[in-house]
Amino acid sequence: MGVPRNTVAGQAGGAIGTRWRPTVAGLSLVVAAGLAVGGCGSSSNSSSSTPGCFSKAVAAAQASAAGGSVSPAAPGSAATAGGPANPAVAAGWTLPGGNLQNTRDVASAINSSNVSKLSPQGKLLWYYQLTPHDLFDWDLQNSPVLTTAHGQPVVIDGGKAGILIELNARTGKLLWSLPVGVHNGHDHDGLLTENARPTSHLPLPARFCLEPGAFGGIESQLATNGTTTFAAVNDLPMPMTPATPGYTEPSTAALLAALAKATGEMVAVNQNTGKIEWADRLPSSPYGAAAVTNNVVFTTTYSGDLYAFNAATGAILLKTPLPARTNAPVAIDGDYVITAGSVAQSAGQRMFIVAYRLGATGKLPSSAGS
Repeated sequence: MGVPRNTVAGQAGGAIGTRWRPTVAGLSLVVAAGLAVGGCGSSSNSSSSTPGCFSKAVAAAQASAAGGSVSPAAPGSAATAGGPANPAVAAGWTLPGGNLQNTRDVASAINSSNVSKLSPQGKLLWYYQLTPHDLFDWDLQNSPVLTTAHGQPVVIDGGKAGILIELNARTGKLLWSLPVGVHNGHDHDGLLTENARPTSHLPLPARFCLEPGAFGGIESQLATNGTTTFAAVNDLPMPMTPATPGYTEPSTAALLAALAKATGEMVAVNQNTGKIEWADRLPSSPYGAAAVTNNVVFTTTYSGDLYAFNAATGAILLKTPLPARTNAPVAIDGDYVITAGSVAQSAGQRMFIVAYRLGATGKLPSSAGS
């Protein structure tokens, strides 16, 4: 694909920012506070699964990361209602919180007395549907990122379908879409069955392996530095078996076992072009979202590791173990980086909120990561 791809062994490479360059590898523990609850589970019906679906996905992920092709995105739709958005309002949109950390704390004139008047006569301005006739629980569940491309306000989002999209903030027009991670040919299944009737013959196999599965794709929030959007992608397939109606997911036990073996990647996408700038393969699924400060991108992986990447090159600047497996994102405040070990799956693992600070000293009571 001509895209720089790094592995966890690639510790060196690329210029990094002046603030973090001498110290990010030495980011140290400040304090660990116990979590009352934590974990990642699923309530689903027990069923027999397609043999080898989870294990086959690891090979598929490696092939894709090495430059294999992916399916094109399913066509979405954009529409307007009540006329186009007010260009003056749209042009005034800023990054969340006026910063690059997606804090969602935005200074504005909106309050409880005027929020109902956000659009003319309270009418819908536009909408965009990424997955028409969704068969596979491919939610577009992440909060959108408000940023710019070519100097114009845009909306960027991605979800469990594993497809990033960029929309014109004024009109909702699709500017680009990009499948990320492993896709194994089912992106258009919803369109194939959109007009099916109860007696119709469905053009889908009775049993198949779906990727992205319902716990794969982009499960957690995006981040932007103003020119590049970062996405933590989960390469977790799901065996689909027939049920009435539709298909059923694997058992909870099978899913948890698969989570422990799933892989993923951190992907950086140019906002102007919709092209991948770099993609780092990860040995464990990054459910920890993306958080960016200066030119450093953070995430966590289910195996229980905190990662920091060079935002320009993807070089891994830091990999440090947490006290338990985790699906927790990363918060950044000044010189503090805060996350958690949230999924204790052995006697030695502890669920803690962990704070790191440049120059601090400390020691975790246990570790789960590699």
